[in-house]
Amino acid sequence: TEMSGQLVVGARAQLDSPEGEKGTIRYVGPVVGGKLPVYVGIHFDLKRPRGHDGSVKGNRYFQCPNGYGAYVHPKRVLVGIPLTAALDIRYGGVADPDEKRIQAYYKRQKAKNESEDVTETVATGEKVGVDFKLVGEAEISQRLKQYSKLKQIGLESMRISISGDTNLLKELSHVKSLSLDNNLLSDWKQVASVVNSFELEELHLSNNALSALTAKQEKEFFSEAKSLKYLRVLVLHNIPGILEILRVLGEGGGLEVLEEIHLGRNKIESISKSVLTPKAFPMLRLVNLEFNGIANFTQIQPLSLLPKLETLLLGHNMLQSIPSLKSGFPSLTTLYMQDNIIGKEGLDTALDTISHLDECKGLTNIRLQRNRPLETLFSGESNLRLFLIARIPKLSVLGLSNIRKKERENAERYYIQWSRKRNLDTKVPISEIPYYSLYTSRHGAIPDAKKGPETTKLSKNLLHLNFSCDEKTKKKKVPGNMLVGKLQHLCRRLFKVDRGMEIQLSFTSIKDGVTQILDDSDRPVRHYPIGSGDTVHISAS
Repeated sequence: TEMSGQLVVGARAQLDSPEGEKGTIRYVGPVVGGKLPVYVGIHFDLKRPRGHDGSVKGNRYFQCPNGYGAYVHPKRVLVGIPLTAALDIRYGGVADPDEKRIQAYYKRQKAKNESEDVTETVATGEKVGVDFKLVGEAEISQRLKQYSKLKQIGLESMRISISGDTNLLKELSHVKSLSLDNNLLSDWKQVASVVNSFELEELHLSNNALSALTAKQEKEFFSEAKSLKYLRVLVLHNIPGILEILRVLGEGGGLEVLEEIHLGRNKIESISKSVLTPKAFPMLRLVNLEFNGIANFTQIQPLSLLPKLETLLLGHNMLQSIPSLKSGFPSLTTLYMQDNIIGKEGLDTALDTISHLDECKGLTNIRLQRNRPLETLFSGESNLRLFLIARIPKLSVLGLSNIRKKERENAERYYIQWSRKRNLDTKVPISEIPYYSLYTSRHGAIPDAKKGPETTKLSKNLLHLNFSCDEKTKKKKVPGNMLVGKLQHLCRRLFKVDRGMEIQLSFTSIKDGVTQILDDSDRPVRHYPIGSGDTVHISAS
């Protein structure tokens, strides 16, 4: 059983190193050959350069995969603190009791200029843990007054392992958003205790080594976590065994109003029908599965049954193609698939994927940037963007940029030329190429381009732009094929912005007053709907 401020086997802990490595205490006691009477054996979450498997000189004290174990000085181990104590440190102006000891340790290490030995580290300090206590009703009243205006609480990286004074937490029921990312939580019962203390609408638990729920724990969890019924946003990035946890949460009920669930960096390859079911999550409108290991879209096909699902985020996976979406996803409007490998199976499969996206009736917003095989098939990202705009005419947003009337017209003209080339190269009847007849009826017969962009006069490609930084303004002509990254360097020189400051660019259209961010340094300026007379804004920080 984990207790705040104490070194006990099974407790989550963190080293007071700059990296703040986390792990689970597996042994507390003497080690053969050690200079100290007591060492702390830790099974770390990540492999360590000088880690072992829990044995020293043939003597085993605990078992873990080789490279994940280490014995450290007790004074170097930071154990968990209550949520209420973290609240005081973050918002109440109370000093972290371990901070002075940590700074003293590094000051001595720097003075000695010695390298650390993980099994024989020496550090000073009188207390391994700190007890946090409330004294009297007056103090509680004062603290509540201090926190009475908080609607959102962010307690990331605070070493929280238990809830603390639940009576105090219950007085903070006005708090609607709580972030406990990157802490030392390991017990869902403690999570339940926290959730039940509030009426939370948003809860972040990412980067906590929360263990799977047993049948008994499941019953205990749902008997305590009655306030789950208020949750609308749940963020669970990098949680071991997350799919089984979700299955249990769904079967337990109480998440019927949940609208968003974020499951990034969980090494997810597939989702079964029993995980995110329409019955358990009837109101779910956003599912985030970015930075996982999904290689086959059919492995997440059960998501197509969610009746309210509007946004599906699949960026940074390994998807090569998309099957037909006709039979599911009734409410889908937004699909992000940037940084995958769509197009790897060739042009025909890529065209099928794009056709399937067009078949999805409500889809109006997609991201496909940095699918390098797909960009190669269309000779660059600019051509790919034009093709997608024309081939999926219902799109209103592509790659985070709104599609404007002029860009759509250019895309339709490009598509006419592409269709003719496709007809010549493959003998596919021109009448069978979708939207060709529609676009020729609008624009007439577009002659094939005899000269590429490289032979066009430079003056025709120049954009006449206004630049604004703070209260200074300048005018300059820039080529449309200039990369956003180079434009940033140009702005830095124009306004003499210090090299140590970061620059962010945005532009405002002279036509409609809409402002958009130039967010991709590897893209040419012409990728965005920017034209002569528009104003580029430079923000330096």
